[in-house]
Amino acid sequence: MEPTTILFAPLSAWGHINSCLQIAKVLQSRHNCKIIFITNETWAGKLVQYNFRHETYATSTAENNSQPIPSQNWTDLVKQSGQEVMGQSSLQKITTFGYNAYKHMVDEVIQSDSQIKQILETLSTIKLIVIDNYILSPSLVKYCVDKCIPWVRLRSASPMEINQTNLPPQNSGYSIKNPDLQAWDEFTQKQTETFSPLVAKFSTFFKEIYPPQELPLNDFIMDSPHLNLYMYPQSIDYTGIRPMPAKWERINAVVQDDDHEDEGYKFPEGWLSKSKNWKVICLSLGTFGSADLELMTNLIKMLAEYPAYFIVCTGPHHDTLKPLLGSNMSGESILPQVKVLAKIDAMICHGGNATVNECFYFGRPMILMPFFGDEYDNAQRVHEEGLGIRLDPYKCTKNELFAALGEVTGDEMMDQMKLISSQIRQEGSGADKAASLISELLKTYN
Repeated sequence: MEPTTILFAPLSAWGHINSCLQIAKVLQSRHNCKIIFITNETWAGKLVQYNFRHETYATSTAENNSQPIPSQNWTDLVKQSGQEVMGQSSLQKITTFGYNAYKHMVDEVIQSDSQIKQILETLSTIKLIVIDNYILSPSLVKYCVDKCIPWVRLRSASPMEINQTNLPPQNSGYSIKNPDLQAWDEFTQKQTETFSPLVAKFSTFFKEIYPPQELPLNDFIMDSPHLNLYMYPQSIDYTGIRPMPAKWERINAVVQDDDHEDEGYKFPEGWLSKSKNWKVICLSLGTFGSADLELMTNLIKMLAEYPAYFIVCTGPHHDTLKPLLGSNMSGESILPQVKVLAKIDAMICHGGNATVNECFYFGRPMILMPFFGDEYDNAQRVHEEGLGIRLDPYKCTKNELFAALGEVTGDEMMDQMKLISSQIRQEGSGADKAASLISELLKTYN
């Protein structure tokens, strides 16, 4: 029987590509599927180990770099913004970092869409497309309609945006349990005013490519009429506050058991045996946090004084930060995060959706230091549910950080997270469920 060809079109960023990779691996190994990925060219050669066909399109960022680095554009944006901007509140960031980030994503889709169309013309056997992006390529949707094949929307980010009834505005990080409706309205109004010109620009472009389809008001993407997937732990989901629209399905973290069978990361001698009875904690602040050298330096200096072992993801500043690591620290520029999470006790992270889901899968309490977007919403949700502590990465004091470390490594929070982890593992991997749902959808079109 000939394999079924599925195309994955993720946002060219770590979390989105990894989510797609995990689902694609299951489709390939258990559902007789042939996998094709399409990303920008900064990811060229990075997916070879998976035996997937990989198509790439050029970007202006990559063209200016003889050796393009994945997610380098985001690192550059953080450096250009500086701490004055990165340290702003979520409300203030709407008109600064937030606008610039979305403009970058919109511009990339507009610049690449014609290339995507050309690539699609060479792929005659595609039976389904999975799209994980904030900005919808019109050529991808047009291809699916013209070929009478389904497409799946995968949302690797927080599900708050899907239906905001009774919820604070997305990307605000505002409280649900102590709602300030005036602040909610202020945030929503500022978002609308700031992004309306960008939305109008993209909507015009979308209709030029595919006139029959209009995007929803004030949005860059729409739901799939066939199947939509979002990744979030049930224990912190918003379904008890507002319903989900039709055609949406929740999945757990897309972690596979064989992803963490081997050690994958060489822990310093004595750390895992707890020779000092110290906890092992990972500091990994994602693309945005690790790009800020001054912030990383400050956090490393504080953590060097705390009685615990720290594995530090040093990111693009590894050569500068490595000599600063304390005797209780070990660091690498890139960490095999899932393999590390399988062995540690707690996590200091940015609140990115993939990381939050992985922490719940392994039962690791979190200190969450959000920088942008859904990181704010995830951090606030976990904090209000008592399963982690939210801190401002730019304003937290040493005493606040140490107090939070004490809470996330305390028995109460660790026991709660272990129980949730057990429940998630009993439900099964999100990658398995996603692959099964996609496989069932394909049967209705064959």
